[in-house]
Amino acid sequence: MDAAAVNSQVGSSQSNSSIDSSPIESQDQVRKNQQKESKQSSFSSYSMKLSDNEDSMSPGSDNHKAERWQQYQERGGEWNYERWSNVYESNMSKAREAHKAVDDYHKTLGWGKREQTVDTVVDGEVHARRLDIADIGDLRGIEFKTGYQTANQANLWEIRRDASLVDSGWDIEWFFAEQPSKPLIESLESAGINYRIGV
Repeated sequence: MDAAAVNSQVGSSQSNSSIDSSPIESQDQVRKNQQKESKQSSFSSYSMKLSDNEDSMSPGSDNHKAERWQQYQERGGEWNYERWSNVYESNMSKAREAHKAVDDYHKTLGWGKREQTVDTVVDGEVHARRLDIADIGDLRGIEFKTGYQTANQANLWEIRRDASLVDSGWDIEWFFAEQPSKPLIESLESAGINYRIGV
C-alpha cells in the first residue's frame, strides 16, 4: 500500500595527441566513476539533511512539498504550481487515509509491527519487501490495500516477492478494503497467497 506523491529525477571531455592513445572506453569509465561519486556524495548529503530534521521532511510537510515541486520542475514538468499542488494535496490526503486505515486494522489484530522490511529471493536475486504489518519472528505478514486494486505492475511485483516468502515458510495475507479485480485475485491464488476482502 503505497500512495504516490509527485516524485523526482534529473563532463567535459578533452582530447589531444597525448590522450589519444588511451582507449575511449577508459575515458568513458572515468566519466562514469566521477558521476557515480558525485551522486553518492549528493545522496549522502541529502540523507544527512533528512536525518537532521526528519519531521520537516515527512510527506505532506511544507519542506516535503517544496522538494517534490522542485523535483517535478527539474524533470521538465509542464503543469503550473496550482495544478500540481492540487494533485499533490490529493495524493497526500489519500496516503494519510490509507495509513490510518492500516493503523486501525493493525490495532484489531493484536500482533505484529507496522512497516516491516524483510529480504526475499526472486530469480536468484535478493530483494527487499516492505510489509504493512508483520511479525518477523512468527513469519507472518499482511499487505493492506485500500481503493480499487488491479493486477498492475506494482501489485504483481509485490505478489512475486510474497510468493517467495510463502515458499520459505511465511504466512502472507492480503487484505482488501474494497473488491479487487478478478485477475488480481487469480494472481494471488496462483501464488498461494491468502486474501481477505472487507472486515
